[in-house]
Amino acid sequence: TGSVSAAVESQLRALVPDTIRLGGTNRYEASRNIVRYAWLESPGTTGAANVYVATGANFPDALSASGAGGALDMPVILVPGKSATVDSATLALIADLGATGIKIAGGTGSVSSGIEARLRLIDPGLVRLAGADRFVASLNVARNAFDTIDPAEVFIATGYNFPDALAGAVLAGMRGAPLIVVPTTCVPNGVQDAMDDWGSTSLTLLGGPGSLTTRVQYLMPC
Repeated sequence: TGSVSAAVESQLRALVPDTIRLGGTNRYEASRNIVRYAWLESPGTTGAANVYVATGANFPDALSASGAGGALDMPVILVPGKSATVDSATLALIADLGATGIKIAGGTGSVSSGIEARLRLIDPGLVRLAGADRFVASLNVARNAFDTIDPAEVFIATGYNFPDALAGAVLAGMRGAPLIVVPTTCVPNGVQDAMDDWGSTSLTLLGGPGSLTTRVQYLMPC
């Protein structure tokens, strides 16, 4: 209720009686509860073979993983990335999902090497998707996710704030498309190359010109 008030919940229940709240004592428990509901408790769900792990202390890595995760049926599990190891609740969730493949979104500044070491006991082939900054990491997440799938369209959002990418990640996932975060006024080197390699023919910008200028629209390089 600190995120979505009880009053809003009541209004929603009046419109949709089957409304449920997926929360927790903090963002990490809420993340686990959302994943459990979507991949274990909803009708027809049987778990997930692969998962993304990302820090819950910042947004770009998790948002980049969310578009890819939606396309590949991979949940994104938020963790306190500075911790020395993985908490027991997250380990229990991964076990309950039956996941044996793990990808970390973000560098060691986001998700610690201690967390990585513990997760490697589950998946010795664990892949860390990082980069020199949030933009390179985002592109690397997309490149990895769509290594064998050529997406027809690509979604782009600012990497300096989260609402546009958060809303658009669901759409990107439904469309089987990557979501890449970029600066406000340019597109990092590699984004155009990736689109060319994929043969993508559609580009959707998420947000107004205050978030992404016309330079991004025309894929002007940084």
